Order: sequence, then C-alpha cells, then structure tokens
Amino acid sequence: MISNFGLIAMKYSCAVISGYYGTDEGFGLKHKVKKYPCYFVTNNLYAADRARELGWIVAVDESRKISSDKSISTMQGKCAKTNPSDFFDLDEYDYLLSVDDKLNFSENMLIKREIDNLKDIGSLVSLRTHWNNEGNIWQELALSIKQIRYRKHLLSYLKYIDNKIEGGYSENGVMSACGVILRVNKNNHVNQMFTDWSDEIKSSGLLNDQISFFFVRQKYKDIISEMDYPINHYQASYVFFKNLIKRLMS
Repeated sequence: MISNFGLIAMKYSCAVISGYYGTDEGFGLKHKVKKYPCYFVTNNLYAADRARELGWIVAVDESRKISSDKSISTMQGKCAKTNPSDFFDLDEYDYLLSVDDKLNFSENMLIKREIDNLKDIGSLVSLRTHWNNEGNIWQELALSIKQIRYRKHLLSYLKYIDNKIEGGYSENGVMSACGVILRVNKNNHVNQMFTDWSDEIKSSGLLNDQISFFFVRQKYKDIISEMDYPINHYQASYVFFKNLIKRLMS
C-alpha cells in the first residue's frame, strides 16, 4: 500500500487532508483510501481507529481534549484545514486537497482533473463558489444565523464584519464553499494565505470560517480560481450543465 502511494505521489504529487474533533457520535468519515495518500488528524481515539481501518494515515492530537460542546470542537478542528503541516510532514507533495470529514468525494474526478485544471490556468488555489453566493457578506451572515451555534454569537459576527469593512475591505465579494480546497504546496503566497486565515479564525473566535475567508479571499484573489469539477459522480451532471451554460453565454 505504501509503495503504491509512492508511485501515485510521484505522478500527481497530491495528498488529501481531513480531520475530526469531538465525540464519537459526531464522527462521520466514510471515504476509503484508494489511490492517493490521505492524512487524518483527530483528538478522538475511536475516530482515529476507524480512519486507520479506511486506510488513512492518522495523527492523534492529544493537546486538545474532547468536548461535547460543538462550538469548542468545531473551533478545535480548524487546525486540520489551515495548519496540516503541524501534524504531518507533507513536503514531498506538490498539492494538498483539504476536505471536510463527512464529504463523499471521488479521488479520480476531483483530484486528477482539478490538478490539471489548476495547472492549465496557472492558479495556486481552487475552491468552489458557495451555492448560495449573493456576492455580499451580509447574505452569508443571514444564512449562518439559521444555525443556533452561529446565532448566539451574532453580535460578535457583526462587530467582526464592521471592523473588516472599516479597515478597507469590501462587503461585496465571492462567498466560498470552504469544505473542499485544492492548493499548491510549498508556495510562499499560499502558505501566507492560510496563515492569515488561521490568524483571522483565532483572533475573531468565530466558528463560521467562510466569513473570515470572505475577506482573506479579497487579499489573495489573484491566486484563487474556481473549482470546475464536482466532488463526486452524483454532482457531475449538474456541474457539466452549469459549465456548459456558462461557456455558451460567454
């Protein structure tokens, strides 16, 4: 298995990154490793064992204790997305794909095709525009507060957004779906973008990282592109027709 990973990594040089923090009941990883090396970080031993059974390379984070409070566990889990190199040596890979743990994704459809797409357009990071994107941060906030865990921090979100706008950022922009992100590894601009995002998440203390990324994306817009391919075969038809219509109208 490890030798197969080596051969694939040499050809496509990509690793998948995911993680889960919280109680046993909330764990939902289902993706079974096939071609690409997959790395999983967690503070839950049950989740660690299950991820290993699925073929993932696992790091157990003992520094963050399991909490039944979803607000705490959600914030704990941000590190897997923004700072995976804190847990794994990933220098051998040219690309990293971060995915939320509960997403069912196709390695062949999402990784191979999207890397080729990233190379073709010369971009450094790709992710999908949020399906409820209205081009305005207030729309994202309105959607966020439908969830109780976000709603109870409404005043904090309002203060954060106001401070960013007063600091020169625009309330208008692209709302990103941050559950799947493909990035070039070992690039200073990309590394700085994720450092900035991590700093924003920590300093704001806000659970919804899409709101902080809304402003981070404005700063790094020149290195970010739209992810064209679906995460799995069920979304393939939808994405195909969306892209077809977009090309016909351009």
